[in-house]
Amino acid sequence: MQEEFKKQSEALYSLLNVHDSFPELVGVDLEFVWTLLMVRDLKMNICKWAIGSFLEWDKLDQAAGGQEQNLGTKLHQAIRNTISKHAPTLMNAICKFNGYCVTLAALSKEEWSIPLPAPLPVKLAELRESPLLMEDVWISKTPGEQPQWLVEANVCVGIWALLKLD
Repeated sequence: MQEEFKKQSEALYSLLNVHDSFPELVGVDLEFVWTLLMVRDLKMNICKWAIGSFLEWDKLDQAAGGQEQNLGTKLHQAIRNTISKHAPTLMNAICKFNGYCVTLAALSKEEWSIPLPAPLPVKLAELRESPLLMEDVWISKTPGEQPQWLVEANVCVGIWALLKLD
């Protein structure tokens, strides 16, 4: 039964033409590739949803701070309701993404040399300040040794700080 399911999943995987689209993933475990592609798609959605949420909060903050016209009570409540409706979806997606990151770390092998995505902060305030939100999910191998800015979080934060100073 399990062997038959594995053959069916490999046949389905071959129909996806993943090896044609990403030839560097030849020889990488099927479950790892599937999870990696799921993480990539989920991260793109999280990024869109989070940025939309941040823009709505900014709109409220600017109106409350006097930088723009007052929204009025009705519009203010409508925006807050929209934010509160979208927040659970975003939080569930972040939790699912973080779970996939743990799964990828368990499935990963050193010889594949594919950089793994880092889990995202669960709190929206921390997510807003985190550079991890805008990092891409790599689906290709890195030749040789992985760059330090991909491996070391402190190097990434240092580069980010230098860029912010400029």
